[in-house]
Amino acid sequence: MAWQVPRGLEPDWFAIKVLCEVLGLNGATRLQNSLVKTASVASSATVGLEESAGPNLMMVQVLLAPGKDPAQAERMVYEEIDRVVREGVSREEIERAETDSLRRRAFNLVTTTSRAQVFTAFLAIYGQMEAVNDWERQVRRIGSDDLKRVARKYLTPAKRTVLIVNPGGKP
Repeated sequence: MAWQVPRGLEPDWFAIKVLCEVLGLNGATRLQNSLVKTASVASSATVGLEESAGPNLMMVQVLLAPGKDPAQAERMVYEEIDRVVREGVSREEIERAETDSLRRRAFNLVTTTSRAQVFTAFLAIYGQMEAVNDWERQVRRIGSDDLKRVARKYLTPAKRTVLIVNPGGKP
């Protein structure tokens, strides 16, 4: 599943980023817990987000467990998004996502090559190197109301594309 989301230059991009981390960037996130650990509908569920100066995509990839129905997994993803819209996200869950995000960002800056790639991306997206210093402040400003708002605004059927790949199945 993929949704069109804002450019990296827009403040809503940072809220979408935190939402992605809450939904599925590691094994302790909402989609992993609901689809893999609780319902055993999938063997994995991950969320990715593009970061560019143009329109971006937020992508959810679900690898079904053998014999499971793709429609059930798809419905469960939408239910988790709806739960964010209705209930929001606890401060603890947001802080866990922020910490994980900042840890990954720090590791991306360890080697000279990866640091150069990050700086090049910041120049291309934000037009200035100093934006790298504002990145953490932008992420830390995000609260539950922001996540509810961006989920309601961007994760809609009108902005969504779904692709089901069934290897060896019928076309």
